[in-house]
Amino acid sequence: MPRKFWGIPRGKRSIDVVLTVLDYIKDDFIDRRWSRKLQEEIDEILVNSDLKRERIKLDENPGNIRCNFTSFKAFGLIYLDFNNEISLTKVGEQLLDKKTPTQIISLLLKKQVLNMQYPSPYFRRNNAKIINDFQIKPFRFIVELLLDSDIDYIDLEEAARFVVFAENHNQKDKIKKLIFEYRNSERKVILNKYFDYYSTRGINNYDGELIEEEVEQISKLTAIDESKVRDVLNDELELEFKYRPNSRWTANYGSRFDVVSTMKTQLTDIEVIKDENTLFKLKDEKEIKSLLDTPKFSQELIPFAGYPKNAETQEKKLIDLRFYNRYGKSWDSKMGITTSDLNKEGVSPQKIKMKVIKNKYNDLVKKEAVTEMDKAVKIIKSRTQYSSADINQALKNIRQPDLNYFAEDFISLGRNGDKNLEFEKANTILFKKLGFETEHIGPHGRNPDVLVKRGRETIGIIDAKATSNEYSITSGDERAVIEYINMYNKEEKLKFFLFSAGRIAAVSDSNIENIYKSTGVRGSIISSVLLTSILKEQLKAEKDLTELEELFQLNREITMHDINNFFEVD
Repeated sequence: MPRKFWGIPRGKRSIDVVLTVLDYIKDDFIDRRWSRKLQEEIDEILVNSDLKRERIKLDENPGNIRCNFTSFKAFGLIYLDFNNEISLTKVGEQLLDKKTPTQIISLLLKKQVLNMQYPSPYFRRNNAKIINDFQIKPFRFIVELLLDSDIDYIDLEEAARFVVFAENHNQKDKIKKLIFEYRNSERKVILNKYFDYYSTRGINNYDGELIEEEVEQISKLTAIDESKVRDVLNDELELEFKYRPNSRWTANYGSRFDVVSTMKTQLTDIEVIKDENTLFKLKDEKEIKSLLDTPKFSQELIPFAGYPKNAETQEKKLIDLRFYNRYGKSWDSKMGITTSDLNKEGVSPQKIKMKVIKNKYNDLVKKEAVTEMDKAVKIIKSRTQYSSADINQALKNIRQPDLNYFAEDFISLGRNGDKNLEFEKANTILFKKLGFETEHIGPHGRNPDVLVKRGRETIGIIDAKATSNEYSITSGDERAVIEYINMYNKEEKLKFFLFSAGRIAAVSDSNIENIYKSTGVRGSIISSVLLTSILKEQLKAEKDLTELEELFQLNREITMHDINNFFEVD
């Protein structure tokens, strides 16, 4: 089944990572024949450098080896000549030239990203089946939409639902209309709440049937009638199933969301859009308009609809070379753009690199409760392709990590009704920091959000409740936890259940007592503020975990008085 939405190289590598890797390997890479042997040789070079963490069984999964190569090609930095040898395009040469000024690098990065075309030889030669109607520059199309005076922003959801289906640049008005209709609809309210609360990958279901408990919950959270919620979720589920027998990903919302998230990363890196979590929003409208109005910067759409039927390899090569000769042009002063048209400082691979490292650091200290700088550097190095020197440079003036970063973020997530999934994951991290083993189950059918374990035994379950208002246990929540306990307590190993909420309203002791009477398992409810207090005290006291379990078995709300008594705090 032909692909029906835009294709972008997989993974969220920033542009500077792509260039850094290409610069590092170019002497061993350029003018060589592309082959399986070369893939393995180059990956070995990367594994033994500071650029890439070692992967398992590299030789059994060439897709891991090829990931950077696909980005090189997709952004017009390299091409394969008639002898199947790897060559740099003119723009590739200029980007890697140490003498190229930062402002020119900034211009070239913008040029290559905004002019990336779909389809192109990169997509066709990778055996992608694409409907023939596509003739578009995806990154430029988003920017052109943002330049419309009526559109101040496009969020990731809108881009995944509508923008990625645009086939050509004449469909801006059509996509704009769909976005505005959706923004003012109950459908958006329902789906936003569903994907925030349950999943970003698609609609949970049992063989195509909705989970009624989820329908009830979304109806309650949105104050929209259950029948309307059911209709909207069924429509979305039907879209996901439509192409599933042959190629599920042609319609799956999660796949489309991955595409637009990757695009947002790239556009943020080259400073075309602002660094905002879920929005496409232009950073400097005047600058980008000036660039797009310059013909030699923009380039006309390069005619490419694939290869003639039964075309020989050399004929395909010739078509590829013509394409890359145009897409891979270098910058020169005749392009009609002066440095005054660009940001004074400009974007550069080094600048992007520093920003990426700082963002990784913030995620570690806020979301994973990393409290040691050496450990943070080690993790960043293992998860990126950056050297220790680069990481230390980026973090030189950064405040030392401590638990307050995580605690503040944890409390904030618990009090944000749109962040339930993130709050679940934060609870998983918090209990791991307490000393337990944990498993995040999340929005997958009738399951608790987090399992707390000792060895292989599940000894606790957590139901995380991120709410903008104060939370009190409902009869539905009570029934759900009883069901969870019956599911996970067949060997009677479960020690406690816990409701973890941002803020707690009316006393829920009677609900907790009902759960205990029905299951024989004791439990409690606690606010996010007090749960972080337990973490801070446990890290100092290092109580035995069997003792700590008792704190969650009070069969009522846990108070600060309980915590002080347990940890013997004056």
